[in-house]
Amino acid sequence: MKIKNVKFKLEKERKNYYHINITFAGWTS
Repeated sequence: MKIKNVKFKLEKERKNYYHINITFAGWTS
């Protein structure tokens, strides 16, 4: 259960990071 929560948290953070990069790329272009 704990490992699943950690994986979910990492996945969520990865998606947030990806979204930020997309937004930043949109600003700079």
